[in-house]
Amino acid sequence: MALAGHYETVFRLGEQGERVFRDFVEQCINDAAHHAVMVAELEDQIAGYGIVVVESANPYFQARQYAYITDLDIHATFRRQGIGEQLLAALKAWCIDKSIQRIEVSVSTQNPLASHFWQKSGFATYYETKYLML
Repeated sequence: MALAGHYETVFRLGEQGERVFRDFVEQCINDAAHHAVMVAELEDQIAGYGIVVVESANPYFQARQYAYITDLDIHATFRRQGIGEQLLAALKAWCIDKSIQRIEVSVSTQNPLASHFWQKSGFATYYETKYLML
């Protein structure tokens, strides 16, 4: 999560950011029917984590539910060791177990490493979000 703030100022943590994020993770852990939190440990340290949330699509769309990966973050010390792929595989397996057929993720256009990771993992771009600062 901290890495996203490096690329996009909108993702920098606010004053209560850490507390709010902890509350979000706790909510995810406590609602295992609609959320999954996967943690990778290496050398007795947390090497990375991934969070996926089941979302409901607008009722006029054919697909009623999809999964949204809110976070997939690997500590800098442990990058380029396949941990991201392993966490993604675990998140995908959880989604398959829940009979979810579509997974979405948002990626900063300013983060080419993340864009490459998601593309090589089979994710395709289907939508762009534009913004205007006022």
